[in-house]
Amino acid sequence: MTKQQVLGVTGLCTVLLPFLGIPNTWKLNIVIIIGLILLALYWKMRRESQAISVKIQKQEGPAFVENVLVEEKKSTDI
Repeated sequence: MTKQQVLGVTGLCTVLLPFLGIPNTWKLNIVIIIGLILLALYWKMRRESQAISVKIQKQEGPAFVENVLVEEKKSTDI
């Protein structure tokens, strides 16, 4: 499952949980498990975004290069 699918399923479970008619002790355990899943997903996404930002910062070369108009050389071959 992708991260987006996991996030959607946990959100759906959180919304439907009060209406399922299960005992309160089970609800508490399910909410704790959903919370742990969300924390793990947050941690994983944060690590990935930090890795991407580090990768971007390590790119070689200047961040800004100005375009310079280069005149075309005309060949006089006849």
